[in-house]
Amino acid sequence: MRFSLLKSGFLSVLLSLGWGCSSVPVLHPWEKARKAPGSEVKRIRALGRIFTCQAWGARAKEAVESCLLEVKRVHGIAEEQLSTSEVARLNATGHLGWFRLSSDLKKMLEVARAMGVRSGGAFDVTFAPIASEMERYGDQAGLYGENREFMAKIGTAVKDQVGMRHLLFDEKGQAVKFSRLGVRVVLKGLARGYAVEQAAQKMESLAPEGWIVEGGGVMSIAGRGFGESSRFCVEDPDHLGACLFRVQPNPGVYRLALAHASSYDRPGKIYHPKTGERVAHYMSATLVGESPPWLQAASTTVSILDEMAAPSFLEQETQPLIRGVYFADKERESMRGKFTPFAQLVPLIK
Repeated sequence: MRFSLLKSGFLSVLLSLGWGCSSVPVLHPWEKARKAPGSEVKRIRALGRIFTCQAWGARAKEAVESCLLEVKRVHGIAEEQLSTSEVARLNATGHLGWFRLSSDLKKMLEVARAMGVRSGGAFDVTFAPIASEMERYGDQAGLYGENREFMAKIGTAVKDQVGMRHLLFDEKGQAVKFSRLGVRVVLKGLARGYAVEQAAQKMESLAPEGWIVEGGGVMSIAGRGFGESSRFCVEDPDHLGACLFRVQPNPGVYRLALAHASSYDRPGKIYHPKTGERVAHYMSATLVGESPPWLQAASTTVSILDEMAAPSFLEQETQPLIRGVYFADKERESMRGKFTPFAQLVPLIK
């Protein structure tokens, strides 16, 4: 039987997981923006991805420009490769002493700390530099970390430099410092979620008729944006880029947040922060709820965890944003739970 029901915690989340891999980049449904009737739409590259801002109404142009500016602002805070960014300055000086945090970076690190605890260390913003080194080595040698000597070096680096324990916060959480030299923070994915959240807040005041903000698989949708239902759906694992279910908001629901993450289009290039081992399974995740940064962090966590650990993580009684789960692992065993009050899953007729 393809589906079974799950019970889990508080707010509504939909999770879909796929399998397989492809050497050809897939254009995912949420990336297929179009200039719908009555809307304005523009794109911008930030935080390593393309962001799309789309709005409806009399002030749609103003709303889109405001959205773009907000995405740029968060990019200027969280892009670690930008020497003037706050994260770059933290990485350069965090081992020397206390670094006072802006309210934006404080909020992002709070999400990172909370998700790190709930995931048992599977979500870790200090691991990205090590992962980048592993990926670079794999690209050059075609081994993806199979060389034992290299893996021994990586293992030492993971043990010594990786872990949220290296981020020390003052009593009020207003400042942070690193416990040692070599620690670095990379917030790329989480920062995309935060950028979407902040941009959507600008959209809400200027385009109450509706909007869509999307960046790197994280979305905020409201009002007339729900008319673009082909962009927010459960991706078909057998036909990547196509929808298996569409997400139909329940009556009275004005806005939704979604986040998508996948491992099937990055085979051999995702590693578990606690062990340094490659993620061997292939899956994608789509979460529905209210907080874009939290959903992004949770979807990334699920793409790292294996088929046994992912459901346990999602079913935690203390886990926010989780009530219903659609789950399909590489063995094609699936389960689906209720995800009211936000929406319903509607199968597509083929």
